[in-house]
Amino acid sequence: MTANSPTRTPRVARQFSARSHGFVTLTVGITLLAMAASFALSFNAQVAIGALIGLAGWMRFLLPVGVDSFILVSALSLAVLREREGVPALLPSGKRRPWWTLAQGRQWGLLWAWTAASVGINGWHGLDSVPAGSSTVVVVGVAVVSVLFPAGVLTATEGLLKLLVQETTDSAELAAAKTRLINHGTPVAAQPGAKPKSVAAQDLDLRIRAEFALADVPPTLKALAEKFGVSEARVKLARDAA
Repeated sequence: MTANSPTRTPRVARQFSARSHGFVTLTVGITLLAMAASFALSFNAQVAIGALIGLAGWMRFLLPVGVDSFILVSALSLAVLREREGVPALLPSGKRRPWWTLAQGRQWGLLWAWTAASVGINGWHGLDSVPAGSSTVVVVGVAVVSVLFPAGVLTATEGLLKLLVQETTDSAELAAAKTRLINHGTPVAAQPGAKPKSVAAQDLDLRIRAEFALADVPPTLKALAEKFGVSEARVKLARDAA
């Protein structure tokens, strides 16, 4: 190589962003495939149990539809509640509120209850299919494999929602700010002659500022005005007050 010859830049392998459209599409596709497999295996086991308990031919198919579908419905409802309520604020003592007093907590309870029902039915089918006199290892293995089907439904459903449903600005940081606001009042000194804002108005300010702070692409005033049901001027006021 001579002194005047150009220096070659080493090639760097191309890397994909986890937020790229292609990567998200691939991940969603794999998750859907896993969900379909879990649903199919659980469906087959529950149809067999439907026949075992004496359900008519077509009614056997209603058992898995009525059980596993509620796992999906509960997860979807939970996503809606997360969007509406965000992360629940802590009590003044700093402790979490009892889960049964919150809509999200009750929805989580339903989600786990339906999953437990699916686990029970699949386990029943697995144990019923074990030949008499089988060893303990075989019985335990069948039970574990049977439990994997509804667990796969739950995991795939929750994972798919996290991929497809946009993260709301009611993150843990915003919830903590809301808690401080409720417990300690206005965090900044009021200007002379200025009318103090209500807790609801300050909460709205926090939400709007968080939208601008947490978004990869700054949202438009119009988009936020439609989301929060206020005027664009109100959104601008909250943004500029940060």
